[in-house]
Amino acid sequence: MVAYVLMGVMCLVFGAAAYLYAQYKISKGPEDGEMPEGESAEAVMKKAEGLRRRFSKGLAVFTLISVLIGEVFLMEYGEGPKAFIYAAAAVLLLSLSLVDLAIFEIPPEYNIVIAVLGVIATVAEPKMWLGHLIGAVCVSGLFLLINLISGGAAMGGGDVKLMAALGLLTGWKHIILVMIIGSLLGAVIHSIRMKVSGKKKVLAFGPYLAAAGVLTMIAGDMLIAWYVAMLVPEELINKKSMIRQAGLYI
Repeated sequence: MVAYVLMGVMCLVFGAAAYLYAQYKISKGPEDGEMPEGESAEAVMKKAEGLRRRFSKGLAVFTLISVLIGEVFLMEYGEGPKAFIYAAAAVLLLSLSLVDLAIFEIPPEYNIVIAVLGVIATVAEPKMWLGHLIGAVCVSGLFLLINLISGGAAMGGGDVKLMAALGLLTGWKHIILVMIIGSLLGAVIHSIRMKVSGKKKVLAFGPYLAAAGVLTMIAGDMLIAWYVAMLVPEELINKKSMIRQAGLYI
């Protein structure tokens, strides 16, 4: 019971702070002054102001969602540090989604804090350190390659850094799942939005990656186990379990 109260208080305070910070970042606009391709500075700032006014009435809803997510993590992971670390990261992911939707930019401070949480998670799970380190580079490296090839048009630098920080936090298996789910969400939802609006829209990828990150932190193990059970013979699964019991954790 004490852990649930502590989680509720933490998510209430942290959620309110993260929400207000998102409002502040939206009001400032993009830090580097660069606008998405096909968007003028006036159009971006007009959209940002409209979303800021709409979001300004959502503080109670945001904090309530933050608290509920925190309690879900407690039910999933118990009263250990992982539940609190993941809950804090989830609140940050929700907050940066609001910012990216409004100004098409993920401020670096979000990625820095998530990376710090990743370091804490790695220290808390010393046997899994290799998986965390691989997670920091496997998807972010691919995103960086796309960023360099496209000159930033197909993949923003904030998305690259987000995948590095989130990969360090969750490990390589989960960050690959984040990439898959986030890409599917982005492709489907963005296509629907363009179909409904009848015009081309700039894709803010961060919210889809963030949604995939929260979902993966909550149910990633279950999703991976379901997928592996469908594709891998049972004897190979049992062999992998023996390897993990021997201490070769990745």
